[in-house]
Amino acid sequence: VLASRPDLIPESFTKEFEKLHDRVQPLSFETVEQVLKEEFGPSLYEKFKSIDPAPLGSASIAQVHKAELATGEIVVVKVQRPGILHTINDDLDVLYMLSELLMKYVPETRPYNPVGIVNEFFKSLELETNFIVEANNIRRFDANFTSEADIKIPIVYMDLTTERVLTMEMLQGYPLSHEAALKQPGVDADTIIRKGLRAYMKMVFSDGLFHGDLHAGNFFVMPDNQIGLIDFGVVGRLNLKTQAAIANMLLALAREDYERMAYEYVDLAPFTDKVSVDLFAKDLRELIAPYFGLTLKNVNLGRILMTSSSIAAQHHLSVPTELMLFFKSIVSIEGLGRKARNRAD
Repeated sequence: VLASRPDLIPESFTKEFEKLHDRVQPLSFETVEQVLKEEFGPSLYEKFKSIDPAPLGSASIAQVHKAELATGEIVVVKVQRPGILHTINDDLDVLYMLSELLMKYVPETRPYNPVGIVNEFFKSLELETNFIVEANNIRRFDANFTSEADIKIPIVYMDLTTERVLTMEMLQGYPLSHEAALKQPGVDADTIIRKGLRAYMKMVFSDGLFHGDLHAGNFFVMPDNQIGLIDFGVVGRLNLKTQAAIANMLLALAREDYERMAYEYVDLAPFTDKVSVDLFAKDLRELIAPYFGLTLKNVNLGRILMTSSSIAAQHHLSVPTELMLFFKSIVSIEGLGRKARNRAD
């Protein structure tokens, strides 16, 4: 989760935490098989014809294996690490203690609401470690993209899904993190970037439901320039008010209308009478103006938006979680675009 929150910790830290996406010491197959038997009982191998002992990936919360169902479908099975909930709760206890100490003894941290940040971590992890919730997220995205042939959302097998095990269709192609992703016959990087951006804009401004963790390992490049998405444990939900505010912020940014951008923040964020919109707008101008006129290739928009949220906190504005997740997702989308360009070159 920390790898997905560059708004909260330094970039050097997030890069290290990103290694936990899929570079964690794997569980033994015996351990994985034991979890599966606990969830499905003695009928495990009546449901699954075979399960590959070698993991496709091993991350901090779960491990993924290729399998074949008794009915012949090729699937991936995501198995939660035993004891992970206990580990998370122990870590959260420490974080709560540290956040309370910060609030008490380091007044400069109070605008950032350290205790509130830990609360958000708790809520996020509670959802991310319940695979039934993730399965439902996948089904909602599938419904939203049912008429979009360019975007593939994996089929979920609900009868083979529990809080600790998620079974879904195995996608063809390669994740963008793999060198072979853009070397597949007929795949064009510009087309992939364009389709990915269009899908993301649909999520944010049409559906109000967007993927909150679109790193390169979760973004599949498939044959015929089709895009596949996986890992829906972290999603963002936007109501109409927030969707409108985001659109207005981006428009204000394009027009160098810093007062408008400041007002949109104030309209969304709980605030006190200490807020000076004029001073906030001035600080936004000092942050953004030096980049105006540069192409997106030379500007990290996501980082600018992240920094603007830090400035908002300094002005006693509590930035809503869904807005922070949107800003973070912009960072991810830009990263995907740059990686696609680099892979193509």
